[in-house]
Amino acid sequence: MRQNCAREALSACDSAQKQAEESGKQAVRPVHYGKRMIISSQIARIEIGKGSFDVVVTLTSIGRKIKIILPIKSHRHMNLFNDWKRASSITLFRNAIQFSYEKDYPKKETKHQAMGVDIGINKLLVTSDGKQYGKNIKVLIEKIRGK
Repeated sequence: MRQNCAREALSACDSAQKQAEESGKQAVRPVHYGKRMIISSQIARIEIGKGSFDVVVTLTSIGRKIKIILPIKSHRHMNLFNDWKRASSITLFRNAIQFSYEKDYPKKETKHQAMGVDIGINKLLVTSDGKQYGKNIKVLIEKIRGK
């Protein structure tokens, strides 16, 4: 459990440092408000449920050989992800458990090359290949503004 807490604290500190570097500001000490906790697969074991419960989450290594078993019934939204891969870690909230899922999609092949478009004031559009559209837009805007 200590390793899990240390990992989450280090992640919060790294995130605060990265945000400070991106914004050009000084890093601030992150605060954990105790509203959620990310539990790794070292502590949480997710199994197929028995009886009327669909999933059973077992939390171990939380101190003095304490073991918590959380039986869960799946719901409509959870059933949408039956064919997806469920992550081995979970996020615990005070009144809920969040599961994460991932799915591999085949990479799409495009026949067309990507193009960038810049919308401006002097020219309506300029594409990344250098073409300009609406070169006289500024004159038209001035005419409209005067009416």
